[in-house]
Amino acid sequence: MNNFMEKRVAQLFRQLEFIPDRMEKFWNIPPQTGVFLNMLVKAMKCRKVLEVGTSNGYSGLWLAEALSHTGGKLYTVESNRERFVLAEKNFKAAGLTGFIEQFFGHAPEIFSTSAFCARRMKFDFIFIDATKMEYASYLKALLPFLKPGGVLVADNAISHRTELGSFFAFLEKAHSLQSALLPIGSGLMMSLK
Repeated sequence: MNNFMEKRVAQLFRQLEFIPDRMEKFWNIPPQTGVFLNMLVKAMKCRKVLEVGTSNGYSGLWLAEALSHTGGKLYTVESNRERFVLAEKNFKAAGLTGFIEQFFGHAPEIFSTSAFCARRMKFDFIFIDATKMEYASYLKALLPFLKPGGVLVADNAISHRTELGSFFAFLEKAHSLQSALLPIGSGLMMSLK
């Protein structure tokens, strides 16, 4: 584990990485993707980050740890109650709750709720790792929330390329985005607005 992290965060990562069948059960990103996202958020000096698909909080921990260095905040959305509660527990165990706000609900509908819209947030960075068939609808709903110069990263761009067909088609038509496919983990599609 990298020595830049507080001991209890690093210990929690190790515990989560050894949960049997965690990749299939929670759809967690691999550690190398977490390290990349963490470094990117720090390098961009992000203050507001949105995650679609909290699951058990593994990727959110990587993002929130980076935000603890930039003074930013992670806003994360999950539609499964059991995973939402488990993520909340993991965020507390890591001591990162001050850098995280969780939203329970289904994306993209939650982005039009008063709880979300009232904040009129513009994000520096958006990470999508949820239901693959819905990536295009997430992107359409989230594009107005992404700041100019902001970055959107979508996971599973190589491993689930077929399921992401409509997402890729939308990206090709989105003239406000410049995109590149990165062979990290399950494949990351990175788009700059």
